[in-house]
Amino acid sequence: MFPTSQKHQRCSEAELKLYTLRCMGVRIANELHILRMLILCILDLGILARNIPSDEKDLKEQGISFISIVVCNLYPFTSTISKPGCALADAVEEIDIGGVTLLRAAARNHERVSVLSDPADYKEFLESLTRGQGDVGQSLRSKLALKAFEMTAQYDGAISGYFREQYASAELSEEQLAGPVQRISLRYGANPHQKPAQAYVTDGKLPFKGKDTPYPPFISCLINDSSSFVSSLRLTWVYQPS
Repeated sequence: MFPTSQKHQRCSEAELKLYTLRCMGVRIANELHILRMLILCILDLGILARNIPSDEKDLKEQGISFISIVVCNLYPFTSTISKPGCALADAVEEIDIGGVTLLRAAARNHERVSVLSDPADYKEFLESLTRGQGDVGQSLRSKLALKAFEMTAQYDGAISGYFREQYASAELSEEQLAGPVQRISLRYGANPHQKPAQAYVTDGKLPFKGKDTPYPPFISCLINDSSSFVSSLRLTWVYQPS
């Protein structure tokens, strides 16, 4: 994303910093990981820099170039946890850190930067890039930024949902629970022929109890005319098919 000579220069500086820390007696657990994080910080500077004199001056002083296109595919967390018998360790390994950072940084600065988070957008982007002679236009950049924000939000939601199931589900024993129950499985969806669903809250404790609940709680409430119960759940209850 920037000239090779500059990349090597920045890596050398990172290595020098690590060498200095070693000389000072600082123990580095994973130097390769730290090098990667330093390079990621450099990339972020090139992505977040704006077309204003102060930012241009800072980049020039650090020997960093503007980055105008970011292409990043996140680790396949969702597909990994969907596999039968997926272990917790396997799920953890597929939690992307740097990729989410890159997408958010690029989407934040979409006034100047194009962010591609989905291979399905490559063709449209390349056609617009060719047609605009290097400029895809603000409309497409805004569209891609929105998609990146939505993708990272869904990615974070999938991760929190997985760990909610692992640590805060009503199906777990007291020993397995890491805190209050926040999730319960439903026997099926809004109708018996639909796939099983779940009810959960993202904060506090699930405001109802039950094992193998057959209907989504809001339907049960309507049947029982429990309007006060519905009101109490309005801001905290979420119904989402699995």
